[in-house]
Amino acid sequence: MKGSLCVLAVVIGASAASIGHATQIFKVGADAACTHTTIQAAVDAAAASGGEDYVWIAANQDYSGQHIVVDGQVVDIVGGFSDCSASEAGTAITTLSGSGNGGGAVVEIRGTSSVFMSNLWIRDSDRTGDGGGIDFSGAGGLTLERTTVSLNTAEHGGGINFHGTGNGAELRIGHDTLILSNTANVSGGGIRVEGSARLFVLEPQTLIAFNSADGTDGKGGGIEQLAPARIDIGSPGYNGGAVVQFNDADYGGGIAVNTNNDSDVYARLFSTDPQNPVQIANNTARKTGGGIWVSPCSSVTSCYSWSYLCAQDFRIDNNIAQEGAAIYADVDTDASGFSARSYVLLNRNSEFNLRCRDPEPVENLGAVPCAAGVPCNELAYNVTENAAGEPTNGAVILMQTDGHLNAIRLRMHHNVAAHLIRSVDDDEGNTTDLSRCLFTDNQLTASAILHTPDGGGVVGVDECTFARNSIASGAMVEVNHVETTITRSIFDQPGVPVLSSPNWDHVTAVEVMSQDLSTLPPSARDLQATPSFMDPDQGDYHLRPDSPGVDYADSDHVVDLDGNIRKVNLAAENVFGIQDLGALETQLSCSVSDSIFCDGFDLD
Repeated sequence: MKGSLCVLAVVIGASAASIGHATQIFKVGADAACTHTTIQAAVDAAAASGGEDYVWIAANQDYSGQHIVVDGQVVDIVGGFSDCSASEAGTAITTLSGSGNGGGAVVEIRGTSSVFMSNLWIRDSDRTGDGGGIDFSGAGGLTLERTTVSLNTAEHGGGINFHGTGNGAELRIGHDTLILSNTANVSGGGIRVEGSARLFVLEPQTLIAFNSADGTDGKGGGIEQLAPARIDIGSPGYNGGAVVQFNDADYGGGIAVNTNNDSDVYARLFSTDPQNPVQIANNTARKTGGGIWVSPCSSVTSCYSWSYLCAQDFRIDNNIAQEGAAIYADVDTDASGFSARSYVLLNRNSEFNLRCRDPEPVENLGAVPCAAGVPCNELAYNVTENAAGEPTNGAVILMQTDGHLNAIRLRMHHNVAAHLIRSVDDDEGNTTDLSRCLFTDNQLTASAILHTPDGGGVVGVDECTFARNSIASGAMVEVNHVETTITRSIFDQPGVPVLSSPNWDHVTAVEVMSQDLSTLPPSARDLQATPSFMDPDQGDYHLRPDSPGVDYADSDHVVDLDGNIRKVNLAAENVFGIQDLGALETQLSCSVSDSIFCDGFDLD
């Protein structure tokens, strides 16, 4: 399958390369108009000339056995020219093969270099070092456009190993760029980014797919991130598909987010196209973290580095792992017993804004909210199973000791697992904080939300809707002597207890609607009733205007799960306010003429 996909490299509709104002143009090829016959000779000549130079590569000769070294220079390397007389690259792709190069990367970049590469297919390196297709170690940056990196093998960073040093470096995966079918013998199948570096994957028509981290305990099939490196992923992907898909590893089939014991680590997901949210999909972890694996420090002596996954306007779908099918947030404990924590922060809220806004707000990188009606902010169709395809007792989201899950406006549907969310603790203080969540049509074998610590942490469920989930045993929310608050929520789960708890000493439940309230502490503000939804068969869980729970509650939230205005006063009796129970507000009072006032995407 990997080999067949690489034909994508030659069918990308590449536009002509833009040369700007070059100091000099060095042309490589086999005709009389060429200045050099080898790419390395042209690169060396460009280095000697100073300034920003261009290396144009004609496709009229073979470029096998390539090991191109760029050291401390500013250079644009562009393929696709028919011959050295051509002034435009057109739509062609020039292949640079590392086959037979003695075990080096196809392209090696060192020093303080600024390199732009376009209209290239970089392939066939097989090495024992790091960085099969491209090995970058230094300062400056690398930008790829209209380029495919595929069929390369290395210890780390099968496709690209990007190591920022000194003042840092930036790797930009630009439009029409594919990182395909690369293999890391240890970790970082497609891309490994480490050191003082940033990875930006923001433009359309990009794809990181079918890469593997094959090592025992290998991490990051698609991308491995090592602190202090940061990653920002906002691309709508390639032709409507996920930007990170069909990758595999032991840990973090799609993405592995690691600290390095000295620095906190940050990974941010957001959308740059309102019609096509950023997606992490169809990845497989042989152990944990099918979509994303997040880990704090790994030192046995001192652990003070934390990990952060910050996602807004996203989709994490169809991933597989035996535990943490969509997200696995790990823990590490040092010799003194201190546990470094992982944060999973989903969508805009005060915690997100506090911890996820540096070094710039994602809006400065082009982040936009999803358009109305576009599936967004969801974890769907993820499955917990082992390598043999057998179901496991895992969760879609697993938070290890002292982990913090803070999610607003989150939809989880059609997942197959034991639990949707499981939080594991030993009195350290995990947090599971959910607001305006919609959990429906999942197939579960145990409690939907399981918080197992004995007296540690906090569980909050506010303005959420649970409906039509299949649960073999357990409750919708299961806690153990944990401070638990359930408010303004709907539980349409006949025969399934709302809560399982040893007692009600730490439980507050107010303005909760369910057919059976017997497992909750009594409250005159609760509502024993059955909701009527608009069209649950089509996934529409808005309350019908005549349903119990309409115009029942009040809160300080401005918008509902879909980003529509939270307080809409229908004809129903206002019980404790004009806000509907659950995740969604029925919007029937919003006419076409004033619908702009029903849209509050950027509000909390």
